[in-house]
Amino acid sequence: MKLIHLPACFFFSIAFSRRIPTPRFTDIIESGTYTIINCDADLPPRFYPDASKVIAFLPRFKSSLLLLLADIQLGTASHHGYEALFKTNDSRAALSATIAGIITPSPLINNQRPTLVCIHDTEQQTPFQSLIEYCDGQESLYAIPGSSWIILCPTFFTLRSRGLDFPIGIDCPTVADNKIVDSIGVRLPLIFNMYSQLLYGMLQLHWKATTTVPTDIQNDLQEMVDLNATTSLSNIPNWVAYGASVEASCNGWPRAPVAAADSGHDGDELRH
Repeated sequence: MKLIHLPACFFFSIAFSRRIPTPRFTDIIESGTYTIINCDADLPPRFYPDASKVIAFLPRFKSSLLLLLADIQLGTASHHGYEALFKTNDSRAALSATIAGIITPSPLINNQRPTLVCIHDTEQQTPFQSLIEYCDGQESLYAIPGSSWIILCPTFFTLRSRGLDFPIGIDCPTVADNKIVDSIGVRLPLIFNMYSQLLYGMLQLHWKATTTVPTDIQNDLQEMVDLNATTSLSNIPNWVAYGASVEASCNGWPRAPVAAADSGHDGDELRH
């Protein structure tokens, strides 16, 4: 980790002709492959809990992504939900390439590194006031279209980080009669934590910088399982649920219908 000073050209225009604000130049640090902005990292440690959380979390985030990349190679032999969520080994190449690109990202937009920007409840009198709207409600983060920026909202810092606040092996789906029982809601503990939410944001950045158009077709776990192989691969929540399952060592997932192996068609139990 090091403090850096960036030239004015580092900042660029975003949608609706608004400009990403300029932070204090001393409040910009690098950690691994990420730039971290507006997290009060230039203040004494006792005054910047947000920066401390982000800096401490990023190495664990990378370690979890490496575990995910290794599990992808197992394909349908994985015990952590690959078969349920992606149906066929044909999806391994796309999954591997994308996750590898997040682990070691190439510059995404305007030769910028992935940039995490902390937004506080007290931004009303700061240059970052215009970004508060991205944190309406209980949003934990937001990937700004046309940029390499992920806005970390106040809610993000209230989320749990697996390995610190609770052990692995919990928050996994409950399965009965080959169906997920507790599958409703985007705030399930399995996917509403620091790791899963940042993975979601990084997937958005990755896809928005390519020609691929990501979708949010389903957020319900059982509905994700019911998608066919082709649709599963284009549904961001399927990727997030699988990554969360690997990180949490979840072994109990429904068995995918045999017909789901045909990635171009729905099986009797599958639907678009």
